[in-house]
Amino acid sequence: MAVIQSEGRKAALTLPVGLILEGRSCLVVGAGKVAVRKIGHLIEAGARVTVVGVDAADSIREWQTQSVIRLESRVFQDGDVTGHAVVFAATNDANANLRVLEACRREGVLCGCVDFHWRESDLISPAVLRMDDLTVAVSTGGRSCRRSRLVRDSLARHLSGINTSDLLVIGTSHQQISLRQLESLALTGERLEGTGRLLGGIWGIHEFLLLSTCNRVEIWALASTGADVHELLRRVLGFGALERDAYYIKQGFDAFEHTSLLAAGLLSQTLGESHIVAQLKNAIDIAERSGWSGSILRAWTSHVLHVSKDIRAGMADLVPGGDVEERVLGLLAAWRPGFRDGPGMVIGTGAVGNRLVEQLMARPGTGRLFWCYRTRPPEIRSEWKTRVEAIEFSKIGSALSSVGYVIAAAGGAEPILRAGHASMLSGADEVLIVDLGMPHNVGLDFVAQRARTRILDLDDLTHQPDCEVGAVARAIELGQRTINEHRDLYDTTIRNIQDRHTDE
Repeated sequence: MAVIQSEGRKAALTLPVGLILEGRSCLVVGAGKVAVRKIGHLIEAGARVTVVGVDAADSIREWQTQSVIRLESRVFQDGDVTGHAVVFAATNDANANLRVLEACRREGVLCGCVDFHWRESDLISPAVLRMDDLTVAVSTGGRSCRRSRLVRDSLARHLSGINTSDLLVIGTSHQQISLRQLESLALTGERLEGTGRLLGGIWGIHEFLLLSTCNRVEIWALASTGADVHELLRRVLGFGALERDAYYIKQGFDAFEHTSLLAAGLLSQTLGESHIVAQLKNAIDIAERSGWSGSILRAWTSHVLHVSKDIRAGMADLVPGGDVEERVLGLLAAWRPGFRDGPGMVIGTGAVGNRLVEQLMARPGTGRLFWCYRTRPPEIRSEWKTRVEAIEFSKIGSALSSVGYVIAAAGGAEPILRAGHASMLSGADEVLIVDLGMPHNVGLDFVAQRARTRILDLDDLTHQPDCEVGAVARAIELGQRTINEHRDLYDTTIRNIQDRHTDE
């Protein structure tokens, strides 16, 4: 048998297989403690077991009494191996084991030895974990049986929670805490990656994604239902200092309902907004690339997006719709009706930044616009070229002195407008700044330097004057009704997790 060198010890190159031995004849030579383990594995596999050996252990005699095995209390003879599918040489005598192996070689019978002759034999026995219809075998190629057992036992603790796993959402949002508090919890850049690494090491968490938007931070997970898992997740997310009413825990169908309402835009600051769909798709893509999630979480997300489409279709007459960009332009128009006349600035080239520029350019009378980017210049349409100028973040200062409004919608963990930019703005009091960043794009030091400048943020988008009284409640009720109509999608997801079957 070929071997490889590993840390100074030889490990055998093996092909992992599962032998189908149910109803087939197998032989164990030896009747001591080691033989008992081999016999037990063969019994679990449904084999017809014959044991040849003297001074049999009590458990072996008990199996014989129960007619589970056939025991021949005598010394091994070469002809004993004939007709068996698998033979284990499991005596405490190396020479006797070698004799068994040689007899199997002559008869063409697979043989495994329990002593150092395992290197010349045909198979080695891995550490085996059986749980319902699941069988897990762990092997180090014969190098370290103790390590194989440690890995198996660790897996057993993890897998034991699968049948009690369910959908789980833990999060907080603008409805529970202030935006400044939410800003301290936002998951971007290195913090997102670090949080994902920590979560990946928690037993009981099987798949997960992290959703961090301008108004919420959540984990969606397939997880064990124990309170200890919830507590670990809460602490890893940074919720440890929050009061109990400052975060939410949704489990099972409640989690499915929450995520469906969320994807439909019914839990957003701007009711019915559609950006959450792109944010959710981006979150699942990141989770898959990072190895945090697999097929079940992808299915959950797909089901949620399917249900959210039906919800949106049904609530078209209840909610006026409109994304954050329309709300922003409405706020600007209400504050300063002529804001489009003078030069303005949009910071950020993501989905929101692009939509802001599109809508500004679509409105008659919009003047010159500076579009600020971090690394890659945005694509400027040919019809905009005389009015839109792309500038790098590092050159924002040169344009600030002429603008009448700034809309900041960039990503990143650090503020873009800092104290040094405050003096670069024009001296007019009517300069308006709308900060859509989370974390904020406008630093507190900038705010301190520009006390007279009007600065709006996401909190100013919460009020929904266009919705009639009760429309929001009716939209939520419609959403819940639609979700209940699709409960089969939740049931399908749970069956995929637990392999649980119900009678129709």
